[in-house]
Amino acid sequence: MSQTLLLEPVSKRSVPAKSQNTPTRQFSFRSHAGLLLVTGCALQCLVITLGVRVALAGSYTTDLVGLETNVIYSIQNLLANGKLYNNPGLVPFSITQYTPLYYYICAAIAKLTIVNPFTDIHQLYVIGRTVNIFINAFTSVAVFLIVRRFIQANYAVAAIASFTAFIVQYGHDYAVRPDSLHDALAVWAVFVMLLYLEKRGEGNYSFSILASAIGLSVLAIFAKQSGIQMPLILGGFLLVTADWRGLTIAIGTGIVTCGLLLLLFMQLYGDAFLQNVVGGVANGISVKEYVRVILKADVPRDIPLVILKLIIPTGIALYFSFKEWLVLKGPLVGRFLAFATLGTIGFATLTALKVGSTMQYYYVAQVLTMLLVIYSLWGNHKIFKVKQLSKAKKLAGGFLLALLLLQVSENVRNVKYNLATDWKPETKDVMRLQQFLEQEEKLQPGELLFANVAAADREGINNFMYRHAVVPQLEIMEFSTGPLSVFGYSQLEQQLHNGTIKYLIETEPAYEFTILPNLQTIKQRYYTLIMRVGNYRVYRYQANPGSYKAHLSH
Repeated sequence: MSQTLLLEPVSKRSVPAKSQNTPTRQFSFRSHAGLLLVTGCALQCLVITLGVRVALAGSYTTDLVGLETNVIYSIQNLLANGKLYNNPGLVPFSITQYTPLYYYICAAIAKLTIVNPFTDIHQLYVIGRTVNIFINAFTSVAVFLIVRRFIQANYAVAAIASFTAFIVQYGHDYAVRPDSLHDALAVWAVFVMLLYLEKRGEGNYSFSILASAIGLSVLAIFAKQSGIQMPLILGGFLLVTADWRGLTIAIGTGIVTCGLLLLLFMQLYGDAFLQNVVGGVANGISVKEYVRVILKADVPRDIPLVILKLIIPTGIALYFSFKEWLVLKGPLVGRFLAFATLGTIGFATLTALKVGSTMQYYYVAQVLTMLLVIYSLWGNHKIFKVKQLSKAKKLAGGFLLALLLLQVSENVRNVKYNLATDWKPETKDVMRLQQFLEQEEKLQPGELLFANVAAADREGINNFMYRHAVVPQLEIMEFSTGPLSVFGYSQLEQQLHNGTIKYLIETEPAYEFTILPNLQTIKQRYYTLIMRVGNYRVYRYQANPGSYKAHLSH
């Protein structure tokens, strides 16, 4: 293929004008019965999912998924003292694991609505979860526009695609986490890139569109580190299509935009910024964890959804990308969708090998796979013959119905579980602990406590006790320091020895904190049990514990 052909504007060959001699078919309910069925089902699933999202946004569950308590703590930190990133090796030994945009959005809304970061904990949850509902809807708008403008499928297909993009969101998109913002920016970067390919050849106007696409892809990085894939994918496509001027502009825009944002946050936080967003995600690689967590090898009930959301779509993406070598030739819209789909699948698979990853990493790839299928079956450049096309559409519709029904049943199951566990006994116990420490122990400013408690049992204790908590993101600390020794925490051990950390909270049996293997020895020597409530135990530092008579409360 010649370079001239590669650089030909997409408007002249990717979106061919409809022939004036093509007969216009009138709409027929009978001929469109399958499409109407899928549209109606998708609409009902959307309504149910919206109900689930609203219910969960107001839930008092402290962790829907993905350690919301950690993100809430960082938002509290930003609201309380204007700082998002601290030196992880110093008190309070806090790690804000992700890049900053989502935190700043939530904190800005909290400030506007006059939320108290010390007492209005539930309001912070509602804000973060509600923000994600709107962000997810914003992603769905991008999907609708891509299907209508660039694939030129009908409104029903575009609506089904946009509904599906919202319905198949993961639990991480429901929770107070930055995944949704990253995904939205990535999908909108794809939209703007397609707009550039459509306008390519129109001089400075088209290059301003390209710069916008690169800008969105850089913002995706500052929403969550996974966004690094988007500038690479956009720039990679410019490279393989020999768009040298576009590639030069993309590289320049990327360097300037990323450089300015990096300079801004380095100016605000110094080395602490990179210590958090780089060191905080250095969790190590594990194929075993990929099989267990991503492929759900130890949760048989989830395997059908893994098959429908991950395994089959990955196979479909490979088939459509290499059937007639769409990724290498043909209209630029199809080539870019195929290239971006393969790129996001590859990136998601590599990064999902990191300990702590989830199937949510594949969301952008799954949306792009859906767009690629629509392009191949309903777009102007169809890769099947007429008889094959009809069968392929029926298969696609049947597959989508199965996926939507299974996903909605999972959504309903999740909302039932989480609403049933609102204000569960452990949460009430944690609030009793807070009341005991503040009212009976007269906890003073500057007095610290360490909750050596597993994530499943913390129930927001570090959020309720924000001004006193140390090591609030305990698992991140262990992941980042255990395998790779990113940070040193000698100061933590010193403060346990000298009583700077006055209170120690544990469950029974005690959580095995791998960073300090001698923690139990320290506890036995310096700390005395003063309260029991439920499965929690509160210990107070005592220089001479043998002379102190423990106050036990049930």
